[in-house]
Amino acid sequence: MTIRKEIVSSTVLTLFGLGFLGYALKYPLDTWACPGPGVFPVSVGGFLSLLSLWQLAQALRRRKRAKEGEAPRKDPVSARAFFRENPGERTALVLIAGFVVYILMMRWAGFFVSTFLFAVFASRLSESRGWWGPILLSLGIDVFCYLLFIVWLKLNFPEGFLF
Repeated sequence: MTIRKEIVSSTVLTLFGLGFLGYALKYPLDTWACPGPGVFPVSVGGFLSLLSLWQLAQALRRRKRAKEGEAPRKDPVSARAFFRENPGERTALVLIAGFVVYILMMRWAGFFVSTFLFAVFASRLSESRGWWGPILLSLGIDVFCYLLFIVWLKLNFPEGFLF
């Protein structure tokens, strides 16, 4: 990842963490003896903000060191060439698009069908070999979610055309 991308992503994560922290402060924290519902979200927002600020500081230090050496600037490239040179970022974008489809599909296909398909998709995207591993992983995730949330906690999930 280039230094510029690190700075931008760190800044975005810092803003997200601070926004999350600000929103989480609306929940009551109560006391240390009996913590309220706001303790965990405040902790997560605080840690995210601190870690992303640390990452931003590191990226700014690297940028300062790089400017002292003055590396030559690269010319802009096309999106196709960029993704060809950076397959990891292409994979991340495809996974994000798959996650959006997963969320949209959950309403009509149901939680278990869409979770099964998304887990297979994500496993295959991460270059797992064969089909049996992703299928068994997806079945395991569905069985685990069913036993935990439906059987034990008695919660409801979005139902689809199968169940």
